[in-house]
This record gives sequence, structure tokens and C-alpha cells, in this order.
Amino acid sequence: MNLDRLIFGSNILEDNYIRDVDPRIKLISVLIIILATALVSSSVSYVILSALLITGLISVRPGWKLVWINIRPFIFLSLLTFLLHLIFSSGEGQLLISTAGLEITSGGVVTGAVFAWRILLFFAAAVLFNLTTDPLDISDAVTRLLKPLKVFRLPVDQLGLLIFLAFRFVPVISEESQAIYAAQVSRGYDPGGGFIKRLRNSIPLISAVLASSIRRAGHMAEALEARGFHPDRERSSLRIFKIRFSDCIFLTVTLIVSAGSVFLAYYV
Repeated sequence: MNLDRLIFGSNILEDNYIRDVDPRIKLISVLIIILATALVSSSVSYVILSALLITGLISVRPGWKLVWINIRPFIFLSLLTFLLHLIFSSGEGQLLISTAGLEITSGGVVTGAVFAWRILLFFAAAVLFNLTTDPLDISDAVTRLLKPLKVFRLPVDQLGLLIFLAFRFVPVISEESQAIYAAQVSRGYDPGGGFIKRLRNSIPLISAVLASSIRRAGHMAEALEARGFHPDRERSSLRIFKIRFSDCIFLTVTLIVSAGSVFLAYYV
């Protein structure tokens, strides 16, 4: 397993409690955490939600390096969000720095910290869910949770299939792009230079990856057709999910912690 780059949808961390939780319960729990994070802006609430996610991350100790590799790009995004709010937000509060027409206030610092922390919690919950849930389980969970919407003729089965294919395609395309990059370098491709030069030199790489993705999509369509797939037929599932007592405890803890964070943000 190559851990030197971000891999999405291909690595499942084994031997941890969250791995064995029913995927429907995990998906509902992640949505609850994301909703609670979006509703609150209190530092105390964020600390509580962060403690909940850190507890989940502790359960995947053998995969700490993989967790870090997947979260690392979002840390950069959070820092960028903080800097943008720090520079452009005209929040209220005490003026801290005023130079060259740039004013940084304590309100801008607080606003930037809140949004950066919020984004990091969003992606931490999503990464933890992705690394502890098989893509097929995610597809089945979405399909079964949205099954009541079939009454409104929504293509729930097709949506689940699209989610599964997307999760499977991302690591394949990532590995193929690395192979194409290595082949281009061996042929004299120079990744250095200025921004314009790198952008111009990357066009052949992007074209090759796009052509490969379209070719793989065509092969996938032919394989599905050869196996008798029909979009209007109801899909069956080999596995039967049963909600256990431990799953109820997992969901209950998530609900209590999330509801407590919202309560503290609005009523304390």
C-alpha cells in the first residue's frame, strides 16, 4: 500500500470499532455531526465536536499515517480560509493591525478561526467515514436510506450505483495519473518553471488522463451491459444489514454530543 499520496475510496482501516458499525448508522452520524458543526459558532461547541471526532480517530490508531495523509490537504484549505477572512473580513472588534490599507481586527480573527475550524471538522468527519467504510457499503447505505423517495419516482438505485462507481474510479484515476506522469517524465517532461510554463506543460498530462478516464468509463458501461444491468430494474443486495445494540449506542452518543454542542451554542 502506497501511503505517499492522498488515496480516496480505496483504503479501509481494519481492526477498529467504527469499521464494524452499520454503514447507515455511520452515514446518519456523519450528517448529524456536519449539521451540528454548521449550526454552531461557539468555541466550546467546536471543542466538544472536535473531542468526538478525535475519539473516533483514536480508534483507528494503526492507520494514523493514512488519516494524516487524507486530512493534510484540508488543513491547508482551512488555513487559506482563515487568511482570507483575516484579510477581507470587516468584523467588529478591536483594530489589531493597520498597514498599507490593510486592517486586521479581532473580529476578523475570530471569524476566520470559526470558519477554518468548521471546514476542518467537516472534512475530518468525511475522511473518518471514508476510511472506515467500504465503498459498496456506502452505496448500499445511501440506497436504503433514500428508499422511501422511490414513491416520488426518484432513481435511488441509480444514485447508489453512481456513488459506488465514483468511489471506485477515484483511486484508479489517481494511480493512472501517477503512471502517466512518470511516463511523461521519462520522455523528458520538465515539471519545473514558472506558472504559465507549468500550466502549458500540464495540458498533455490532463489530456492523457481525460482520455484514459473516458476509455475506462466506456469499458465499465460495456461490462455492466454484458452482465445484464438495466437502470429501471430494482437492485438486489447480497448483504443484509442489521442494526445491533452497539450501533444504537454509537448513534445515541453522536446525537447527545451534537445536540449538547448546539444547546451550549444557543442557550448558554
